[in-house]
Amino acid sequence: MSKATKTTYFIWNFIILLSTSIIAFFIPFEIIYKTKYTELFDNSYWIFSVIFILDVIFSIAQKHNSMENFCYNNKETIEKYYRSWFFVDLLSAIPFDFLFGLRILRLIRLIKIAKIFYILNRIRNTYLKYSSFFKIIILSYAFLLFLHFISIGWTLISGINPFLNNSSNYFKSLYWTITTLTSFGNQDVKITSNSQMIYSIIVMLIGIAIFAIVIALIVNHFIRKGKNRNDYLRSIEQLRLFSEKRQIPSQLQKRIEDFYTFKFDIQKGFNEEQFLYNLPIGLKNEVSLFLKRTAIEKMPLFKDSDEDFINELATKLRPILLTPGDYVFRAGEFGEEMFFVLNGELDVFTKKDSFYLTTLKENDFFGEIALFYDKPRTASIRAITFCEIYLLHKEEFNSVMAKYPRIAKQIKLKIDKFLQSTS
Repeated sequence: MSKATKTTYFIWNFIILLSTSIIAFFIPFEIIYKTKYTELFDNSYWIFSVIFILDVIFSIAQKHNSMENFCYNNKETIEKYYRSWFFVDLLSAIPFDFLFGLRILRLIRLIKIAKIFYILNRIRNTYLKYSSFFKIIILSYAFLLFLHFISIGWTLISGINPFLNNSSNYFKSLYWTITTLTSFGNQDVKITSNSQMIYSIIVMLIGIAIFAIVIALIVNHFIRKGKNRNDYLRSIEQLRLFSEKRQIPSQLQKRIEDFYTFKFDIQKGFNEEQFLYNLPIGLKNEVSLFLKRTAIEKMPLFKDSDEDFINELATKLRPILLTPGDYVFRAGEFGEEMFFVLNGELDVFTKKDSFYLTTLKENDFFGEIALFYDKPRTASIRAITFCEIYLLHKEEFNSVMAKYPRIAKQIKLKIDKFLQSTS
């Protein structure tokens, strides 16, 4: 996804988030309370219809242009959208209240809220995968919506106090909701009907469940954080003792310390290779395919190759972590591996690091000539940030190629043609 496409994606989804938040507040509010702003909201309501109709068009166009999915091609991605979020987007875009003359049908549009949480979680998982703060924002947003809907529901059951204005009625219901969720009932509000009693019991039970979940999440967070912290401190202490005993230079000590900081603070101690090793063979292959297939498919050498070939090759990739300043290899060295960049940045230099060529980033690959010919490396590759890369060894590559002689011949022709064009 290009930078311009990412910007457009974020701006448009922010518009959808803002529009959905507005109608999530005003639609229930205007149905229960008749305010002086009702007519203004009715006149501007068509704006949201247009925005949601455009969102259907935007989503279809975005799926057509998407190259992000790991396991599906574009056609399958579009079909998946039609089977899922398309109906949510379409139903929220249709003005049922205008078609059938019933104002309450506007509530159908609120199903768009589900799409909002899908978008927020996708942004967090894709672009902010290390951010717990964004997760807190999502939970806070969900809780505010929940408070609003429970308050509206209480107003609907208990009725509107004619001696109070709409704002006072709403905040009184909001006060009841918060105190009922956080305690065993609101003593300031008298229960006068069975429906009020049942509603209060349900809200109190929800409040108990929410606090139980929150406490469990907090405890689990600190347990995991404490374990990572202890592992980090233990590693740093071992580094200190080892450095004193073997007289490790301070610069090298700093690089080792930075590695442990990255491993435990950013990666949270996760070891992908160990994780995959402990899985049953079927799940191991499926997860490997999900994680690694996209890296292979982006290579022109393997484009349009047999699916079974791609799947088997994906299981041969091995994850490697690089710290800033690490060399993958140097110009003039002989190697038997090629590499795929998962994340991070690496600089490419000519022999003796005298001339900068380019910077490798996520989804780039390098060193593929070593899989076919015993030739020295033509450039040096050095990590400038923490990098996670995949390694494919020549021996394992050849073992897969031996099973697919036709594909092997095609790939060999491509690499020969490439070398001729660059010689």
